[in-house]
Amino acid sequence: MDRAAKDSVKSIADVLLWGAIGAFVVALIFFSFFRFSPYRLVNVHGPSMQPTLTDGDLIVLKTTPKIERDQITVFDLPDEWANAVSKSTESNLIKRVVGLPGDHLSYDGNQVNIQSESGKSYILREPKLSGCKLPSGSELTVPKGEYFLAGDNRIQSFDSMAAWCQGLDPLIQKDTIGINGQLQTRIGLFSF
Repeated sequence: MDRAAKDSVKSIADVLLWGAIGAFVVALIFFSFFRFSPYRLVNVHGPSMQPTLTDGDLIVLKTTPKIERDQITVFDLPDEWANAVSKSTESNLIKRVVGLPGDHLSYDGNQVNIQSESGKSYILREPKLSGCKLPSGSELTVPKGEYFLAGDNRIQSFDSMAAWCQGLDPLIQKDTIGINGQLQTRIGLFSF
């Protein structure tokens, strides 16, 4: 191989090496940003948060130290719920915070009435509860450090209401919530 061919091969190798180093540096910066900033990337699995989020979406949540009503939260599947959900269910669930500590919840057959400590009222409509074992008039007060969570797609969500209907503990403890925050963006259909 003559000198020009050797220089050409070396030049191509240099370009590939520097391209790989550049891609690595960009990836490192990208993942460091999400690791050390208040923003978290979360991959959505399942239909329980439709239409807000769809299966395969990659979302960015801006985390907040305080858990507030209507925030989206990612939490560990409670052991007590594990036998009641599909075997294909992820170990981390994504739901919306609907009940805060101190809230009083009452079930009347097709909706949950939520009375906050501040006196404000909220209604969570429950279209799927025809088979619910929970008697109408059932009540629950959310204790300190626990939350009542619901999927936006009430028909296809195993959440606090579904657990309550099946006689399971419907409340999620604060220490099992890994990420909570405000939805910043939804990035199409990704599947990881």
